[in-house]
Amino acid sequence: SVCRFIEKASRHQPLVLLIDDVQRIDAPSAGVLAQLADRSQRGRLLIVMAAENEVTEATPALEILASRCETLTLAPLTLEQTRELLLSMFGDVPNLDLLAGEVFRIALGSPQKSVDVAQYLLDNRRIVYTAGAWTLPSRLTSGDLPNSAGDAIAARIAGLSKLARLFGETQALALHEEMWSYADYAALAPGHEAFAIDAALSELVSARALVGDGRNYALANRAWVAAFGAGLDPKTRVERHARLATLLEPKSKIAYIRHLFAAGLDERGLDALLARHAG
Repeated sequence: SVCRFIEKASRHQPLVLLIDDVQRIDAPSAGVLAQLADRSQRGRLLIVMAAENEVTEATPALEILASRCETLTLAPLTLEQTRELLLSMFGDVPNLDLLAGEVFRIALGSPQKSVDVAQYLLDNRRIVYTAGAWTLPSRLTSGDLPNSAGDAIAARIAGLSKLARLFGETQALALHEEMWSYADYAALAPGHEAFAIDAALSELVSARALVGDGRNYALANRAWVAAFGAGLDPKTRVERHARLATLLEPKSKIAYIRHLFAAGLDERGLDALLARHAG
């Protein structure tokens, strides 16, 4: 039904389907995209899928899609292209070349990491906006710069409020991929007033850690997932999994059970697993 609908629509209006992180696709979704790829010549449909370069072992679903696609490998940005990216952000201002060189050295041509490093410098007021123009530093020392783009994100996480970090850390550990609603965040923070939850979500959106439509949110990318998860000690990690189990019990029995075990609640996990098996 999905394929027929999209195919019919593409006969009336050219359509482009964009799918990011396709290396994480499940088999049924891959089947839909494979059918659409086979039918794309009948309408005006272009399917563009992006996968991370770090993927070393393709799943059967990904192999099926790859067999129907033309593969284009995206090279990292050059130094000049990094400069053009920063030019689009800050304009043609003094010291742009210096900034481009340092950002390129740290980000190694990754557009997202380049933006993360630039944001780090903004957060630390090494880049400032005054009198209608950006002012870039004339000199950057090792103390001004993060060692890596991951460190830049970690520094932004450290500046978040306790509740905002709780939301980000818990969502990073979630074993299901759906977006979260306001009610989901509220369930993670019983006893907090609505204004506190709103403020924490606003922090995460402003930091570009969360993306969403104002009603539902997901972590912006895998770098944020890794950064939120990396700073957790074992005790906090267990506590976050326990919160997730409570959140997911009415929504996803399998994810609920997995988080019970991750939280060390083995007896409850086994009881839930046996109940599911009996059903």
